[in-house]
Amino acid sequence: MGDENVEITEEMMDQANDKNVAATDALNVGELQKAIDSFTDAIKRNPRLVILYAKRATVFIKVQKSNAAIRDCDRAIEINPDSVQPYK
Repeated sequence: MGDENVEITEEMMDQANDKNVAATDALNVGELQKAIDSFTDAIKRNPRLVILYAKRATVFIKVQKSNAAIRDCDRAIEINPDSVQPYK
């Protein structure tokens, strides 16, 4: 999912944040697949942002894709083992 070795530019961070907002908005109105797609787009733009994986994992649980949720949480923990969100 995204090239973690790429240098993240400010533009990429802004795009990831925009996609994060879109995903959250979709989630709030119950559009779960749209939320997953937006979180995925955000991760592609900033693959080092742990919270994106954790949030997408939450949506994966809601659509009963537990293996995908586990993969996202594992990846988030690899990036930052001190982050609390993926452990939840």
